[in-house]
Amino acid sequence: MAMAHNPYINKVSFSAVFGMPWAVIGRSAILYTDSFLYLSGFLNAHNLLTDLEKKGTINLKDRLIARWFRLFPLFMSLMLFCTYILPDLNNGPQWNLVVEEHSRVCEKNMWKSFLFIHNYFGFEDMCLTHTHQIGMDMQLYVATLPLMVLIWKYKTLGWSLLALIAVASTALRYLAIYWYDISMFVYYGISVQKLLDAARYSYILPTHRATIYLIGVAMAYLMKNKKLKFTLSTTQTRLLWVFCFALMTATIATPYKWGLEGYKYENFGAALFASLTPILWGVFMCVSHWAIANDYAGIGTKFIESRLFKFFNKIAYSVYLTQFPIFFYNVGVQRNPDYYSPLLLLYIPELLIVTVISILTTVAIEMPFNQVYRIYFGQSQKKLKEK
Repeated sequence: MAMAHNPYINKVSFSAVFGMPWAVIGRSAILYTDSFLYLSGFLNAHNLLTDLEKKGTINLKDRLIARWFRLFPLFMSLMLFCTYILPDLNNGPQWNLVVEEHSRVCEKNMWKSFLFIHNYFGFEDMCLTHTHQIGMDMQLYVATLPLMVLIWKYKTLGWSLLALIAVASTALRYLAIYWYDISMFVYYGISVQKLLDAARYSYILPTHRATIYLIGVAMAYLMKNKKLKFTLSTTQTRLLWVFCFALMTATIATPYKWGLEGYKYENFGAALFASLTPILWGVFMCVSHWAIANDYAGIGTKFIESRLFKFFNKIAYSVYLTQFPIFFYNVGVQRNPDYYSPLLLLYIPELLIVTVISILTTVAIEMPFNQVYRIYFGQSQKKLKEK
């Protein structure tokens, strides 16, 4: 999407490439953010269940302080940098469009991000639009705190409420897509306004994205309490992975015709896609997650647990926050037309810059604030008090 701003000599070829069937893997991008929400729900619920097992309750104050220290320092630093420093670092033909315009929006609406409510105001008025996930995740995190207590103390009531919220979220997605004639799938010929409407009325709202998050919460409970403990044979394991990859591929590729030239929008199909795919993707995430956690992934488990992923886990939040300002910086300073090639999607120098800056921001901002939390609010403070 950022690259689309660049002047290409072969602009027609650029458009034609993204109108090919394989481009469905990008047009179905909402599924990948669903993966983030599933994992977030799982990790949140897993940690809360650990607290409930040890203490029988959840310390709301400690949880919110920990969450603030985890998310806010780097988030705030990036907003301040992109608002007051980045616009003065360079210039270019599209600098005003992709850098200074974002700076003006941030200067006006940054306070909404400070309160983690910026995802309720649409992309047009959002400081750093890619950070909508932070606001949505924070709101789902807070809502999960009382829900986990109910599930722990009153299982029937808690699970009934969880199921009701998940169903209501699914219904909201269907109705929003149907009523507003929008789509969670980036179909061929979709207008920018329709993309913005899809974000405002569904994509960035926690009420509409809660289903996949709650699937992660449910999976955490089942795995934590060993409700899914059974053994598979080699044949059964292979069939399990065939099912996983078939479900993953079908969920991504089913609407591929919507990305082809000549497609005419239909709100019924778009509404079905928006309402059902988070559930199908959630099943895929659950099954594959269970298989990996129980060592049924073979070499895949070693790959997931490799040093590469452990290293990436440390810088992942910084990568998420810094990549888009870097993308738009490169677009803003572009002064010459390029020849488009699909290989530009894997532009190595840009990837290296994202990695290096992410390492620096992790070491200079995120890790020091995490250490401050440990000293003043975490285990280090408790040990000091005991001494």
